This record gives sequence, structure tokens and C-alpha cells, in this order.
Amino acid sequence: MLFNSLEFIVFLPILLGLYFITPHKGRWSLLLASSFFFYSCWKPAYLLLIITSIVVDYFAAIGIEKATEKTTKKILLGLSLLTNLGMLFVFKYFKFFLFNISQLIPQISLPPDSALMQLVLPVGISFYTFQTMGYTIDVYNNKMKAERHMGYFALYVSFFPQLVAGPIERAGHLIPQFKKKRKVDINNLINGSARILWGFFKKVVIADRLALFADVVFANPTDYSGFTLVLGILFFTFQIYCDFSGYSDVAIGIAKVMGIDLIENFKLPYNAINVKDFWNRWHISLSSWFRDYLYIPLGGSRASLIKTTFNLLVVFTLSGLWHGANWTFLLWGLIHGLYLLIYKFTKPISSKLPKLVNVTITFFAVSFAWVFFRAKTVNDAFYILGNIFSKTSWKGFLPGLTLTDLILSIIFIIFMAIIHRVLNYNLSKITEIKPWKQILFFSVTFCLVISFGIFNENKFLYFQF
Repeated sequence: MLFNSLEFIVFLPILLGLYFITPHKGRWSLLLASSFFFYSCWKPAYLLLIITSIVVDYFAAIGIEKATEKTTKKILLGLSLLTNLGMLFVFKYFKFFLFNISQLIPQISLPPDSALMQLVLPVGISFYTFQTMGYTIDVYNNKMKAERHMGYFALYVSFFPQLVAGPIERAGHLIPQFKKKRKVDINNLINGSARILWGFFKKVVIADRLALFADVVFANPTDYSGFTLVLGILFFTFQIYCDFSGYSDVAIGIAKVMGIDLIENFKLPYNAINVKDFWNRWHISLSSWFRDYLYIPLGGSRASLIKTTFNLLVVFTLSGLWHGANWTFLLWGLIHGLYLLIYKFTKPISSKLPKLVNVTITFFAVSFAWVFFRAKTVNDAFYILGNIFSKTSWKGFLPGLTLTDLILSIIFIIFMAIIHRVLNYNLSKITEIKPWKQILFFSVTFCLVISFGIFNENKFLYFQF
């Protein structure tokens, strides 16, 4: 079930109505059943994978907490990690791994019609496995107590607003909120509804319109050259931001209506003054996960320059691979790791430059890297980058897009920037402005969504991860 589908538009009001009339003691079971139903609408059989993560990590965490021997704790933690990473490997990386091994050793291969080669990537598996692994690691490190109520823990793993594309929550932040008794709060309703509407605006009005052009260019990049490729890169740069942050806005807004606060996942990343600042603003829940559970345990930046360099490259290479089983993603992550190393050496120089210069440099560096993220193959990525300065063929230079769509895209991006500015980059402040301004925001944004939204139920980009 997609947020931008008719089914969800029917599902959400019914659920919220039931949520508010259900006594507090029964709300967790309502949300858990709804979350399981929400996920099973995609592929019911893969609900078993979520249940596997829930059961293994629930008992592993309790066992870790009760164990007195360090060896026992490590074995139980290993069981949790092996289960979750094992599912990730089988469903997400096995075909990629086997393909690359078979290129070296042709004898090692499987028939295309074998069961393993026919596996479909479960939606959201990278998100909920990382979320539940973070929980068992926190229990192992004595950062929180193991949750004894299996229902609340199951809800933490499967909470439907952020189940398939984050933000990746921490158990210590989310589970206590499920247990807290709540009443209907008008501010939460207004803030949450504004966030949901804004997320839909980003997705169906901006992202899906930009996709009309970006998808065509990246599908067959060798058909284009020069400015067409540059425009394709820039369109994708804004498409992925509006698509992914739009999903996060809807997820955060739905939870907010119910009185639940999810962590922020984006803070205007294209306003970043350097790549380090970018990663403090982009997909915050994932970057902080890698920082806390991998980078710091490896030694972080406290070690020697060589070790710090190694740590950065390992973390960002794995971060790239987290996004998909393709060399393009791995290179994308590696590029960002190299960016951070460059930043470490050039920080004394960049700190003296005007903010606008730093923001511009960072924006184009990030846009450059997005080429590897979006391209189907490494060869396509290098073709695009190698031909952006070539002579433009003006015949059909806007494939899949009319001049009207181009103008509208630019206008809507500017409108988005204005709203962020007016609300101080924070939609939760909407209740602090005058009522007539609130009505104006809802009216204008709703009309734009209805009038200019592209309702073809395009999947959110991060569903594939």
C-alpha cells in the first residue's frame, strides 16, 4: 500500500478514527494489526520476515540482559545480527554477489529460474532490520533495558508510517511514546496534517513531475548530450530530495496526528556548507545509525589519520551498498567518503570562503555524486559525466517533459523554498502563526496538490532500498 494511493487515502482516516475512540490499553494492538495489514497489502508472505526479526530480537535482547557471561551476551547479539544481516544478504545481495562471482568463476552460477534467483526484494527490509539491530546493540551496550512487552516491541519494529522507508527509529525514543496515554490534541492535528499535506506536495507535485524528465534521461543517457544531461542531473537532485523527504514528512505527520514524535530525517540538506554538514542534514536517521553503530565502534576519528581514513571509507562504502546491490551505489558511497577526506584537508581554506560559495560547491559536489546513485550502470554514469560539456542536441532536448512542466517545476521548487523560509524551515511551527496564514497554507497547498499533482501512484524512490 502506497501513501499516494487511493487505498491509503481510505485506510488512514478509518485507522485514525478507530485510534482516537480506542481506549489507551488497546491502541498498541490496533496499531500493530494495522501495521501488519499495511505491509501485507504488498506481499503477505514477506510479513514472515518482519515477524522473524521481531521474535529473534525480542528474545535475544532479553537473553542479553539476563546473561551474566560476556560470551553468552556476544552469542545472542551475534544471533540477532546474523539473522537480520542474513535476511538482507539473501534477499538483497545474493544475486549481486553470485553474479560477480560467476564472472570470475563461470562454474559457480544458478539457473535463472531457480528459487533463489527469483526472490523479490522485500519493501523496507533495509530499514526495519537496521532498526531492530540497533535495539539489540543498545541492550548489549547497556544503553537501554530490554522490552518485556512483546506487543510494544513488535509495534516498534513494524510501525506502519515509517516501516518501509524510515526514519530509522531508536527503541528508547519510540517505545515509551507507545506506552504514554494520549488525548486528541488540536495542535498535533494541525501540525501533523500540515506535514502530511506538505509531504504529498513534495511527492506528487514536484518529485513525480521532475521524474517525467529525469527517468527518461537516465534510462537512455547515450541518446542525449550537453545541457539535457545537466538538466537531468539537476532534476534528479531535486527529485530524490522531494521524493524521500516527502515520504518522511508524511510518515512524521501521520505519527504526529496520533501524538507520536518521529525523529527528523531532513534539515534542508542542499543548504549545507560542506559535505559533513550535508550528512548532518540528509537521511539523518541512517547517517546517525552508521555513526553510532559502526563508525564510532571502529574508532571514529580518534585514531591515526590512516585509521580515520579507513574508517570513513568503510562506513561510506557500506552506506552506499546499503542503498542497493549495484556497483553504482558502492561508488556513490565511496565518493562521499572521499569528499569527507577532502573536506578534512581543505577545511582551513573553505572556512574563509563566503557561505554562498561553500553552499554552491557542496550542492554541485552532491549533484555530481547523484549521477552514480541514479545511473543504471557505472558505464552510464561515466558517459553522463563525460558528456555534460558536449554540444547539446536541441532537438527533443526535453524528453518526456513539456516546456510548461519545466516552468511549473521551477515555480514549485521556488514555492517550496519560500514556505521553508516563512516557517523557519520547520512545519511544526505552523500553529505559531496566525490562523488566517494557516488557512492560506492549507488552501493553497491543497489546491496545488489537487490541480498539479501527478496521481499515477509512483512508488517512493527509497522503497527499493
